[in-house]
Amino acid sequence: MAKAVSAGARLADCYGLVKGYLFQQEDGTLKYNSAMDMNSAMAYAKAKSKGAIAAIPEMPGLILYTAFHQMFLFWSLIIH
Repeated sequence: MAKAVSAGARLADCYGLVKGYLFQQEDGTLKYNSAMDMNSAMAYAKAKSKGAIAAIPEMPGLILYTAFHQMFLFWSLIIH
């Protein structure tokens, strides 16, 4: 990882990936937005829809939450 960072790569943990998407501007640059700066537990608490995994709709881009990690749903596949 240190090699990637020194080469200028952008790295993120699981929820950092979500924040990177939310902060990204149309030109690809990142612009910090304090209103959207939260951790995964805060985002889960703010989520308008929650439910059991058996009831999750087939919709790419949904985030599956556990207390310690997030996973993403892409075309019926869970990406950890």
